[in-house]
Amino acid sequence: MEWDAQRKRIYEYFGIWPKETPTAAAIAGRKGSFAPSASEERGSFGRSRRSEAATLAGSRAGGSVNGGSVFGRASLNRSVIGTASSVGSVNQPVFADVEKKMEENNILLAGPHDRQQREKQSKYTVKVQDLNLARIQRRPYAICKEFTSVVTESPDTHGPDLIKAYRTLTEIVGEDSAIKNLADPRWPRERQFATVYLESADSAAATSLKRSILRGGARCLEKGIPNVINKVKAYVQLQAARKNLACDNNDLLMLGDDYVWALIYSLLRTGHVAEANYSYINAYATSEDRRLLRIFKHESMPSTTSVFASHLKIRSTLTEWLATRLLVDEDFAWVQLVLAREINRVEAMANEVYGLKEAQDTIREIGTRFFSTKGGAEIGSSFGAYVFLQVAFGMFEDAVSYLYGYNYIDGVHLAIALDFYGLLRVTDPQSGVEDLLSLTTRAQPQINFGPMLGLYTRDFRAANVTAAVDYTTLTYLNKDLPGAAGQNQVKVCHEGLRQLVLESREFVDLLGDMQVDGRRIRGSIEQRMKLIGLDDDEEFFRSITLQAASQADDNGRVTDAVLLYHLAGEYDSVIAAINRALSTAVSTPVGEQVEKLEPLKPRATTNGQEPGSSFSLTSIDDPVELASAITHVYKSSRMFMDKIKHENSQACGNLLGM
Repeated sequence: MEWDAQRKRIYEYFGIWPKETPTAAAIAGRKGSFAPSASEERGSFGRSRRSEAATLAGSRAGGSVNGGSVFGRASLNRSVIGTASSVGSVNQPVFADVEKKMEENNILLAGPHDRQQREKQSKYTVKVQDLNLARIQRRPYAICKEFTSVVTESPDTHGPDLIKAYRTLTEIVGEDSAIKNLADPRWPRERQFATVYLESADSAAATSLKRSILRGGARCLEKGIPNVINKVKAYVQLQAARKNLACDNNDLLMLGDDYVWALIYSLLRTGHVAEANYSYINAYATSEDRRLLRIFKHESMPSTTSVFASHLKIRSTLTEWLATRLLVDEDFAWVQLVLAREINRVEAMANEVYGLKEAQDTIREIGTRFFSTKGGAEIGSSFGAYVFLQVAFGMFEDAVSYLYGYNYIDGVHLAIALDFYGLLRVTDPQSGVEDLLSLTTRAQPQINFGPMLGLYTRDFRAANVTAAVDYTTLTYLNKDLPGAAGQNQVKVCHEGLRQLVLESREFVDLLGDMQVDGRRIRGSIEQRMKLIGLDDDEEFFRSITLQAASQADDNGRVTDAVLLYHLAGEYDSVIAAINRALSTAVSTPVGEQVEKLEPLKPRATTNGQEPGSSFSLTSIDDPVELASAITHVYKSSRMFMDKIKHENSQACGNLLGM
């Protein structure tokens, strides 16, 4: 398909052509390849063999036979999946904003050139294929748990933080791997939170989701520390002995031998509200929203709410105590999560408003100061720690973008998990945005999800195109977006599949094969029709097959064209293609060898068929043998013969006789 480009690379490799200085067009090409023109498709040795029948077949498909889209995509020639990479090569960043951040932070791109990353990529691929199989079979699939297992087996230093991020997401959505029935109301459905997540920030449903995010983040953190009350007291006493509570500890209130606020904090920090309630804070424990609305009462303390407010506000002494331990990011994060309240802002006083948005602003400030060289400070912790904080505070798009810049393999799969549950805003493909992370018209972050998936498959689709199909189909998750945005996501999904077929030429695996009696064997795309919204697959399958057939016919790949025309039901075009091959054989001068055909690529799997059930075009390279086999199949069924013109059938018989 890209012979001219491949030839140029070969010439450059052997020094036959001098390497050209990169131009603006070449740099732009990194962001997406472009389909070759008709002359380029023929290549240096190509001969146009398209017949009038092939042209008409393409026209009936409703689109151009020269690489145009049948799905109405605005930029028909621009690839949505990028150019496939050679094995072991390093992909250049394809998103301008990611490349800029990598340069600012001096980040070295990790990818499939590294053995450990290749292994992780392979394990992720298995999980994504299992996910789609579960979706087809209508079974629950704990995507967070499964992706966590991949990260656990990886030696990456950011792995432990990414595991915590997935556990946080598990708490937020309520994923429970023990549930085995999709009908169980406790199981979070596919795209369950999409509508609410995209709603106005002031809606009741959106407020409820924000509370779920706050509770989920806090619960994940609370499960990480020992929970015996005497251990908590011992912990506080140890910190006091080391002068780690607040300066020299003189500013902290004591009740008996306990530093009361430090002890309360530690009890709440470990999730032991009941124990804290027993000791000090009944109002907090009995409040559904964990708010101290009543007077804080204790026999040795002033019973006024102002005492509590002065100690527990975000800029209070408690926070000053935490400031000395800022890089213990889990403690700091937990404080922000439990202090944040999604309440009625109309009824609350201005100085009491500290919700999820304000907590996110705090985390962004922390990120600028401690996790970015752009902020003027050295990175004080692993970048994974900041990814965890972003997920815990519902900054999902920021987390994907940030992680992608350090490890795009993990970044892509975090985006998949979020998008599966509907917790990711995605860019409209028709918007023309080329950055990975951009802003909506309401200044909300969004991820360029479809192109991100398509470009990710560059690493492996040359070797495993079926896996690339599984990733590309995930773009269809966003079909439920309102208005034209959802339809545009569907178009990108279908366009990506079409381009995979034309690029890979894995027609047998992707589109199907034919049995010895002429019946079709389903390919991997047809097996996933339910995942791309095509219950009636006739139009899509026929369109994509005819386009591939016309292109193969035009480039002289007879066996490819024969199979594809047959799968599309264009039996007359099959005979026409065979006749052209026979004509070439007949016209070969005496004494010269007849030109051999290029056999089909063999199937990677049998797709549930018994060995030998395929027509085995993969082994035929002789035009006479091909013609004899096909005509034998067609003459055995009137269904085939009724769709073949008499003159074509007669010509085929005459050519075979010659």
